[in-house]
Amino acid sequence: MRFEEKWSNFSIRQIKNELFVPLDSPQIFTAASGEPQIFGPEIGLARQLYTDGVGPISIIKVAFPDTSLAVNWLGSGNNLTDQLVTFANRELADQAKVGVLGVVGALYWYQGESDAMSATLSAAYQLNLVDFISEVRQQIPFAEGAPVILVKESLAETLSLEQAAGTCPEPDCATAASWDEAVRSADDWAVTNLVNVAEVDSIGLPRLNVFVHLTNVGELAIGHMMAQVSEPYLFSLEGKAATSAARREKRDFAGHSS
Repeated sequence: MRFEEKWSNFSIRQIKNELFVPLDSPQIFTAASGEPQIFGPEIGLARQLYTDGVGPISIIKVAFPDTSLAVNWLGSGNNLTDQLVTFANRELADQAKVGVLGVVGALYWYQGESDAMSATLSAAYQLNLVDFISEVRQQIPFAEGAPVILVKESLAETLSLEQAAGTCPEPDCATAASWDEAVRSADDWAVTNLVNVAEVDSIGLPRLNVFVHLTNVGELAIGHMMAQVSEPYLFSLEGKAATSAARREKRDFAGHSS
């Protein structure tokens, strides 16, 4: 997304003729079904990056609701990772045609609630996260040193509500909390053990109804946090790009003869 223009948005629930959304769109809008829809972290992310002087950049959003990393993103056949890669590479190629450098400066990943609701999926989340990051880095052109920013999901408020209401999932809330912690710990592990991976934590931010998804205020806040943790990497990339451009200019000048 060029800050003064719009972002590219691919969702499993696309609304016809609303593929491009102005940056100053309201954080909440009503879908044709009458259901209120809330944007993700991209608005807060873009605003914070712009405020802090990062850019110009483009933001490509690929979002699917209620998905599992194990089942939907790494499953066999036409999985969501394939769709992400195809859409992102197409957008990068289109931008390259108009002179915009077609590489990714950062990947922001906010997912994991569905995996945190299962003993099997939560236990496999760490290995699946490693596989996902590796696959995306191989199939999409990343700038050297480009980070992956993880958002730690949290079901703590949901489980607290269920505990109070006596509606804990089987076998009990304590066990469900351990699944949630396994997914959160997988993010921590990735930050410690993988190169150029950082994280922010969604715990404590305001959430909607069943306390799983963030409110518009929560989405803006997590977007700001994502921007700030990625900025050291992005400013470094900008510095490398400027140095490379200066070297090219010097080389071209040295090679010029009158």
